Amino acid sequence: MPHKVLNGWSAQLKKAAGLEKAANRRRFEQLRVEGVQAVREVLACAPERVRDLFVASGVLAAHADIAQLVETAGVYVHEGTAELIARAAPSSQGIFAVVQMAAELSVDAVFCSRPQLVVCCVQASDPGNLGTIIRTADAAGAEAVVVGPGSADPHSPKVIRAAAGSTFHVPVLEAAPEAVVQRAKTAGMLVALADARGSVDLLTAQHGHGEAAPLLSAPTVWLVGNEARGFSPQQREWADVVIGIPMWGRAESLNLSVATALCLYASASAQRGACERGACESAHC
Repeated sequence: MPHKVLNGWSAQLKKAAGLEKAANRRRFEQLRVEGVQAVREVLACAPERVRDLFVASGVLAAHADIAQLVETAGVYVHEGTAELIARAAPSSQGIFAVVQMAAELSVDAVFCSRPQLVVCCVQASDPGNLGTIIRTADAAGAEAVVVGPGSADPHSPKVIRAAAGSTFHVPVLEAAPEAVVQRAKTAGMLVALADARGSVDLLTAQHGHGEAAPLLSAPTVWLVGNEARGFSPQQREWADVVIGIPMWGRAESLNLSVATALCLYASASAQRGACERGACESAHC
């Protein structure tokens, strides 16, 4: 693999550090992918997009699997001291990659594939929450994560780091929630909104009542709101059903990413149960 030892603050390192800013990411159409897990996944899933790898001395020796992926991909490696790498990317665990942005899918392309489970973040403003939602959506088998205006930038290093590699497993696109709702309803999908004041209990929606099929066994788009403000009255009207998560303790509310995880897994469980009963609506079964 091509290799260069960094003896100081090089032009390449300065440019990589500058990818912290959204304006530079847009200008160069590049991302900074930080941390062992996220770097491992981009090298495994999209090696052709990796432009350069920056590592602290000894990091690749400690992670033989990443070293092998780097060798296979022929990625250019810049090696420096831990202090130098930390100066460019303080939270990188001593390793980060400069990665070309992928061509983003359109809303139509997502729904043309007849997805079973999509999450739409109406306004998830905290980068850690958004990254965790992407990671959870990946784990639950969702086909896409849509990020609405006013949300954290899904291309920021903080979001990518919190997603722990799932950014490279599940499509993440930016779009207006109104367009997502309209397209979902055209496709015959259920639009569910997670809110403490829901008219339907999440457990009932997951398991059904009596002989009725579980509500969440249908292909579903979940709308999740803002951490502090929740949903506006107009946004609540987008939903076919408003579903509440039961809370039996004294907590006032749940963290956005935790609430989203419960909702996505409820849908995934209900849909897989329907497939086992032969009542599955999935185009992929």
